[in-house]
Amino acid sequence: MPVMKSSNEEFLSKVEKIVQVEDVNIGFESGTKNGKSFLGFTIQINDPNLNIGEEQKTQSLADEIERVVNQEILNLNEYDLYKVIFTSKEIDGSIEKRRQIIITKML
Repeated sequence: MPVMKSSNEEFLSKVEKIVQVEDVNIGFESGTKNGKSFLGFTIQINDPNLNIGEEQKTQSLADEIERVVNQEILNLNEYDLYKVIFTSKEIDGSIEKRRQIIITKML
């Protein structure tokens, strides 16, 4: 997991202020792509009001989050990438519909 300059809670709080949503989580991912291993982390933003058509707005928010990432995460050099994942879900009876915008930042 990323090593924070402050606490995990403070990092998430800063991201929540940017996106104006209180449901933000940080995760970890690793895998292989095109025969090459990668290591990354994810910032998951669960926004019930996400509008898929607002790609420019989500890109702008991801750019603001990037500044927080650069200030707060001390071991960025250990990662290849991180993803900012904006998710909206809607439950209709027994069906859950999810919409996502995923912005990948290479490190």
